[in-house]
Amino acid sequence: MTLELYPVATHGFHLFGSFLPEAQQAIEQAARFIAAATDDWNAVASG
Repeated sequence: MTLELYPVATHGFHLFGSFLPEAQQAIEQAARFIAAATDDWNAVASG
């Protein structure tokens, strides 16, 4: 797990991904994390 800090300190800033580059970056990072966690879980579940 990694803690990502962004210069934008507003709650829910990721909702502004269409015009805030930091928000888009946060969304992409979350997607990569979820994909990696899901792949790991699928590997364990399929045994």
